[in-house]
Amino acid sequence: MKGTPLKAEEKLTGHLYGAGFSLFDDQEFKSVIQPIIERFKKNNIPLETFQNKVCLDAGCGGGRGTIFMLQNGAKEVFSVDIDQQLIDYTKAKTKELGFENAHVSFNSILELPFDDEKFDVVFCNGVIHRTDNPDSALLELTRVLKPGGHLFLYTLGAGGINYHLMDWIRSVLGFSEIEKSIKYLHLLESNPLKLAAYLDDWFMPMFRRYTAKDMTARLQSLGYENREVLKYGTVYDTSHRKNAGDRIFMGEGDLRFFSRKTGPIQSDLVPLPDVNHQGSAYVYPKEFLQLSKKHEEITDLLKSKFKDGLLTKLTVVRSLQDKVRDLLKKEGTFDMAAYSNHLDKTISLLGGI
Repeated sequence: MKGTPLKAEEKLTGHLYGAGFSLFDDQEFKSVIQPIIERFKKNNIPLETFQNKVCLDAGCGGGRGTIFMLQNGAKEVFSVDIDQQLIDYTKAKTKELGFENAHVSFNSILELPFDDEKFDVVFCNGVIHRTDNPDSALLELTRVLKPGGHLFLYTLGAGGINYHLMDWIRSVLGFSEIEKSIKYLHLLESNPLKLAAYLDDWFMPMFRRYTAKDMTARLQSLGYENREVLKYGTVYDTSHRKNAGDRIFMGEGDLRFFSRKTGPIQSDLVPLPDVNHQGSAYVYPKEFLQLSKKHEEITDLLKSKFKDGLLTKLTVVRSLQDKVRDLLKKEGTFDMAAYSNHLDKTISLLGGI
């Protein structure tokens, strides 16, 4: 990769993604492609979109977007990432599946080595919020996309039960013992999909989230149409749940877009916000106040009774995250009473040790 050397935070991001994807077997890899297919179909986006198109997988990770586009008829897919382990994994996966029209390289989406307006489709699935400068990343993606081409973009939406919990988890664990935490997590959890989620949610150094209003305004200024957030997805997608009426605890929902570039940048006066390096400004509604108090109570117990108890901390936060994820997989509104009861049980158990 030519250009600016990677920062420590970028190297850590690549390392954590590599540590997660490297654990997947063939079945687990297929399982992470299926939700992409489901989201496209439920939002009536034709999979023929990729037919005979030159596509970019911007921040390819383990290559699920690359394979998804190749399986749906892409003429060529150029894939970039900033971790060599992920590059090697994606190359091996495309070769294993018999695709010779994939070009995988070590590059940052902040400095793409491609000419202007090269691609018919740019696919960027959960990446820009992990970069040092999401707005610059979005500008680069726009630069290399042809007028009339499509951008599939997924980034984190502000608020909601998921990120309220994750912010607390990240404050409890900190970032000083990541490698030791990874080893402990291997002892606690054998499911690679869960392990990868823990690494992604808890230890990624950059964790920006946005409101739909801010992201839509930026897409408009960059010359995109079809700027509405995609409404549908899997049962656990917070955007899907929010659209189905489960609003209070879903925050802004997952922000996924399938937007068409109509022309040149219209204005550079509305960049993505970066309030305290967190993205959009956001205030949690009053319904989260009691949860925050219970989280603080758990924090106090961990500090007073388990001062050096990294394994205890990991056990507790894993239990809480698994509970939230299990509840999000159920149809209907989020069962806050069940989660609140789980918090009370956790407090009781810690207090009795």
